[in-house]
Amino acid sequence: MCLPKAHPAPHRTYLPSLAKESPEVLQILEEIRSKSVSPSDEDTVSDHVHSLVIQHAPSEGVEILKARYDSELSRAMSRISSLGIALGYGAGAVLLIVALVPVTCCTDLPLPSGWL
Repeated sequence: MCLPKAHPAPHRTYLPSLAKESPEVLQILEEIRSKSVSPSDEDTVSDHVHSLVIQHAPSEGVEILKARYDSELSRAMSRISSLGIALGYGAGAVLLIVALVPVTCCTDLPLPSGWL
C-alpha cells in the first residue's frame, strides 16, 4: 500500500512571518544589526532580510543574540498560535450560547431544572 507523503501543516505557514513582526523579535533583530552591520552599510539593509543579517553576523556576542532571536521567534509563534486557538474556542462557546437563546424561546419543551 502506498501512503501519501506527509506535508508540513500549510495552515501554519503564516506564523513565522507574523512572529517576525512582533516587537520582541524586531528588538533582538535590531540588536543583531547594530552589532553586525557597520554604520555605512545600514542604509542598504532592508527590513526583509532577517535571515541574511542573522546568517552573516560575525562575533561571539552576536551568536548569543542569534540564540535569543531563535528562542523569541519560537515564543512569538507559540503565543500567536495559542491566542488564535483560544479566540476560536471562545467564539465557538459564545455562538453556542447565542444559538441556545432562539432554541429555548421557540420550543415548548420544558428545560431540565437548573438550566436557566
